[in-house]
Amino acid sequence: MLFASDLDRTLIYSKRMLELYPSSASVRLIESLNGKDISYMTEKAIERLKDFHSNALFVPVTTRTEEQFKRISLFQKEIEPTYSITTNGAKILYKGLEMKDWTKMIEEQLMDCASIEMVEHYILQLNAPWLKKVNRAENRFLYCIIERDLLDTTSKQEIEKHAKKWGWQLSLQGRKLYLVPRVISKWNAVEYVANILGVETVFTAGDSLLDYDLLRQGTHSIAPKHGEVCQYDSSLKISKEEGIIVAEQILDEVHVTLEKKLVDIN
Repeated sequence: MLFASDLDRTLIYSKRMLELYPSSASVRLIESLNGKDISYMTEKAIERLKDFHSNALFVPVTTRTEEQFKRISLFQKEIEPTYSITTNGAKILYKGLEMKDWTKMIEEQLMDCASIEMVEHYILQLNAPWLKKVNRAENRFLYCIIERDLLDTTSKQEIEKHAKKWGWQLSLQGRKLYLVPRVISKWNAVEYVANILGVETVFTAGDSLLDYDLLRQGTHSIAPKHGEVCQYDSSLKISKEEGIIVAEQILDEVHVTLEKKLVDIN
């Protein structure tokens, strides 16, 4: 069995999310940058994930770049995944090293959609008051730092219309607006890893529209109640709670699924 999970707002949480959804659970800092505290997990979720990782396969699946992913100390010291998927599926790491065959496949598929330069130019020429900064993620996709209160629905829909025409997709997560080529998919990368390992049962979790295929294609899946993706498709299995405590519910369900799988095998 394979557990493929998004990280931010699914398993790990920022200080802002802790403030937005207060919890009495004991939490641990798992990521810092330049002396600033960045991300947390509950102690219980960490222990549950360690337990699962020792009995099955955990594959983190993140929109973060490889560099950003490697800032998370938990996944560099305590829980070291054999496979990690970064850059929204554009890159697969095997024991920390890039799988070149997968990268080559992605580069070939990117030839069929609009270039990152074209999409970036379109966003910049909007000269929108809500746009603060445009960043490239390993030259694969864009993430814009925005003033969310200033981004109106009409503007978002107009960007979405152009993105779709160019073979890209849009996802709004907090103060970040992501623009990603459709060929870069978390599920495609997970499926590639599952096929290598010969795994048929894949439990998936994620909160954003960029996780939608991941959730739809998994044999079992769950989305945090606070997630953007829940507004998109109410038929998804959704957590009871919101905020950092959701990671515990997700991992409890993963354990139940694993135990049932082991019973069936025996």
